Amino acid sequence: MPVSIIVNPFRWVVNRKFRTGAANKVCALFITKMKVEIIEIKTLSGDRPLKAYADVQVGDWTIYDWRIIKHDGQRAWVSVPQTSWKDKNGKVNYRALLSIPGELKQRIEVAILSAWEIEENDARQERHKVE
Repeated sequence: MPVSIIVNPFRWVVNRKFRTGAANKVCALFITKMKVEIIEIKTLSGDRPLKAYADVQVGDWTIYDWRIIKHDGQRAWVSVPQTSWKDKNGKVNYRALLSIPGELKQRIEVAILSAWEIEENDARQERHKVE
């Protein structure tokens, strides 16, 4: 069953410079009362580091396929959606599909990990009931 966690709204301002040739453009991005909501956690089976995918709604945008990764003996972390490709030598390369400002990214990661931990605890309790 999907878990829905809503992170409190907040207000922040980001100033960034974008370079196009020799010209600099300054872009100010104002986001107010941005709601972060977990739409779905898709848990994967198996013993690999990729544990789940998460779909997240941020304001009016829906961002699919965040990755929850946990290596043995380490804590879980979240990776933004990414694409991969093989170069001419067969090496796999990865590239993030999004660049999200730090404070917003941190809020999304906390929401995803909280929802995933709830899902994991529920699954553990179900397994213990069966035994």
